[in-house]
Amino acid sequence: MQFSTLLIAAVSALTATAAPTVEERSCKVVYPSNQGYYWMSRYYNPEYESNQEVVFNIPSDATGACDLHVKFPGTYPPALYGNTQVEFKYLGGTGTTYTFVPGPLDRYIGSFGCSNVMEFLMTISKEQGKPGYVGFPEDPSSGLYITYGC
Repeated sequence: MQFSTLLIAAVSALTATAAPTVEERSCKVVYPSNQGYYWMSRYYNPEYESNQEVVFNIPSDATGACDLHVKFPGTYPPALYGNTQVEFKYLGGTGTTYTFVPGPLDRYIGSFGCSNVMEFLMTISKEQGKPGYVGFPEDPSSGLYITYGC
C-alpha cells in the first residue's frame, strides 16, 4: 500500500512539472506589387525575347531573411511551350540565378536579406538553347510570394 502511494506521488510530481514552451512563429507573406499576368519568352532571334520584372514592396518591420517561393497548385496549369525552365535573378544582390520549371509545386527558390523594395528578373533559360514561353497569372493562390519573420 505504501509503495503504490509513493508511486502515485512520484508520477504526480513528474507530470506536474511544467513542459517547456515552444514559441510558434508564423511567416508573414508579401505578394508582388505588380500583380497581373506574367509572360516570358525566348526565341531563336534574341530580338523577340520577353522578360518579366517582379517587384515586392517589403514592410519596414521585416528583418532577417526574405525567402522567395513559387507556387502552382495541381489544379493550376501555367501556359507552357518548349523550353520552360525559368531563371530568377535578384536585381539587388550578387547576381545569383535560381531556376525552376513550372508545374504543380510549392517551392522555395532562394533567401535574401530583406530590403524595402526587392526586384527580380524572370527569363527563359538560355542553357537549353531552345525557344519557349511560360505564362501565368499572379494572385495569392498561385505564382510568386516572399515570406519573412519565420
